[in-house]
Amino acid sequence: IISITLWDERYTSKEAASRIQAEAIARKSRIPSASELETELDADAACIILEDYYKELGEDGELIVLENEAVERECAEIYVRNMELQEERRRSMMEEREKGRNARQEMIARAKALEESA
Repeated sequence: IISITLWDERYTSKEAASRIQAEAIARKSRIPSASELETELDADAACIILEDYYKELGEDGELIVLENEAVERECAEIYVRNMELQEERRRSMMEEREKGRNARQEMIARAKALEESA
């Protein structure tokens, strides 16, 4: 059995945009343009949805229970695939960081060698 809670997410993007703009004003920095907001908007809206859900402890949510084993199995498979992809991305990012760190160390060593030979 899979429990799903439906939550009303209307206006969260507008609230997220408003928060981002208010934060820019408070920091006395430039207010982001609409195209710049796109990158942050979805993540901030998702946070607002979670904040609202936790604030209300899910009381305004509509609980749906799926009793279809095929759907439950498919959801579990999708979850496992997503976790594997996430782990793969994490490993890839760590490898990229390591490459960058090694490149910086090589540049420092070369610079040091040049200084010593000069």
